[in-house]
Amino acid sequence: MPSMLTRRTPNELANRNDLFNPLLNIRETLDAMFNDLFSGNTMSMSPSTTMLPPVNMHQEGENLVIEAMMPGIDKENLHLTCDRNVLMISGELKQSLDRKDQDFLRREFVHGSLHRSITLPMDVDPSKIKATLKNGLLRIMLPQHEEARRQKVNIKVD
Repeated sequence: MPSMLTRRTPNELANRNDLFNPLLNIRETLDAMFNDLFSGNTMSMSPSTTMLPPVNMHQEGENLVIEAMMPGIDKENLHLTCDRNVLMISGELKQSLDRKDQDFLRREFVHGSLHRSITLPMDVDPSKIKATLKNGLLRIMLPQHEEARRQKVNIKVD
């Protein structure tokens, strides 16, 4: 006996204006999020989200240098704090007001808050930390704490 149910492809279902259409939108959103997550693209998770800016960390002499990508972030909307050996970067990427009511056919520009906590591999002097934001790149110079420099000890191996 032939089946009364017709199997439909996802594209056919997406074109239907019925009860299942919202579920397909959720699936597409989740697929895009997982693709972004596993491809390392953490800045474009959704139009309004909490972003995790990518960072690089290296040492220059006695200084620890952290660079973070901050495209579109104004320095007025960026906040840095250092508590013991944890550097916290937070801020807000605001939505452009002139396009708020526009109907978009595709919208990938993100807006929302960003937050990143970085455990530092050495003690730093918080009073001497300097940061610059230029061309979407945040560069933070963290001088090693004077006491930490003096605590380097050669260890004899028996």
